[in-house]
Amino acid sequence: MGCYSSKNLKQSKRTILEKPFVDIGKVYILGDELGQGQFGITRKCVEKTSGKTYACKTILKTNLKSREDEEAVKREIRIMKHLSGEPNIVEFKKAYEDRDSVHIVMEYCGGGELFKKIEALSKDGKSYSEKEAVEIIRPIVNVVKNCHYMGVMLRDLKPENFLLSSTDKNATVKAIDFGCSVFIEEG
Repeated sequence: MGCYSSKNLKQSKRTILEKPFVDIGKVYILGDELGQGQFGITRKCVEKTSGKTYACKTILKTNLKSREDEEAVKREIRIMKHLSGEPNIVEFKKAYEDRDSVHIVMEYCGGGELFKKIEALSKDGKSYSEKEAVEIIRPIVNVVKNCHYMGVMLRDLKPENFLLSSTDKNATVKAIDFGCSVFIEEG
C-alpha cells in the first residue's frame, strides 16, 4: 500500500511546499534513473552552477490523492532537514516544487543499495564474516538510535532503504527514504 493515504483529493493549483514554483531543469540537469517507488522516481542530477552530482526524488502531484499524502511529503522533507548532518543518513540539499511535482534533492550515493550488495554476495554462494556483518549492522543500529534520540521513528527499516556512499570497499552505509517516518509524539 505504501506510506501515503489513498483518500481522494481534488487536484488544485495551490502549492504543497507553500513557496513559488521552480523549474528544476533550470537548476539541475536530470540524468539516469536510480530507483523507483510507489509515489516517485529518483534520478541522478547535476547542479548546473557547481557541477556537483546529487540525487533528485521526484514525486508526481497526481500520485498524492489526499491532504494526508501532501502532509506526508512535507513531513518527509522536515524530517530530512532535521536529520541532516548525521553520518549515516543521506544529506538533504533542498526541496523544489513545480506545477506537476515535488523534487527532493539530496546527497548522491554511488555505491547502490545495501540490499543488492547482500543479494549479490549470496548469489555467489558466499556469506559475510561476522566482522563484515557487524560493519554493516552497526551503522544501521546507529541510524535507529540517532533517529530515536532526535525524536524520529523510521517505520520502514529494510536493506533497500540503505545505500552505500560509493563503490569503495569502506563505503559508508546511509539511510534514505523517510516517506514513512514520523516525529515521535507523546503517547
